[in-house]
Amino acid sequence: MIVADTNLIAYFLIKSGFTPDARAVYQKDPDWIAPVLWRSELRNALIQSLRRAFLTLDEVLSIMNRAEEL
Repeated sequence: MIVADTNLIAYFLIKSGFTPDARAVYQKDPDWIAPVLWRSELRNALIQSLRRAFLTLDEVLSIMNRAEEL
């Protein structure tokens, strides 16, 4: 079991230079647990990405939906 913080979750879902590392962690152990606060923190990171035009609103919504599914 991996105790995942929001950074790990964000790197797993938002393509960046850290995404391969986050996905390698998931491949090693896909059983993740995270504090309840991860949702609020991820939303904050996604909103910042939206404001900086790094992500579109559709991408932000898709990433959040995928995060909830995982």
